[in-house]
Amino acid sequence: MKIDKSPPSTWQKVKKSSPLPRLHKFPRTNSNKAMSFLLEKSNQNRIAIDLLLDKNLLAPAIHCGYYSCFQRIVYVLKEYYPEDLERIETEVKGRRGNLHGNCIKEFSSRFRREFDKKSSFEIDDLLKQLKGFRQKSDYNDEEITENEVKKVKEYVAKVHYLIRHYMKL
Repeated sequence: MKIDKSPPSTWQKVKKSSPLPRLHKFPRTNSNKAMSFLLEKSNQNRIAIDLLLDKNLLAPAIHCGYYSCFQRIVYVLKEYYPEDLERIETEVKGRRGNLHGNCIKEFSSRFRREFDKKSSFEIDDLLKQLKGFRQKSDYNDEEITENEVKKVKEYVAKVHYLIRHYMKL
């Protein structure tokens, strides 16, 4: 049996026959770090949702939910597609779009090309809904309800699940 020693492609799938594609290994641009600060912040923000909800601090709970997901997708772009993140940052500096919208669009596009299309549309929709909740929470003069926070918590869990399932993060 011949062993292929060539490095895996960026989004290489383990088995072609598996019902859900899974990654074998990501090449890292920053492999000397044990864990990214962005991933750590993402995890902290996810934990903060429950802490803030327990204290009835609803607006910041929504804020943390959104950023938990946004930091995770920026991590993917930064570590595995740094050229795409650099392009996005250049576009934003040139006043073409905004960082959040452009990162979500690029991440969703990559996810759609490499993984399950249905899941990619779901993750894109969840990220857009989370962004809408965060904008309402941060900028609108409206009450935030506990049900909205619970919905955000559900969306965050689903986004984290999809990223973990397909990307092993």
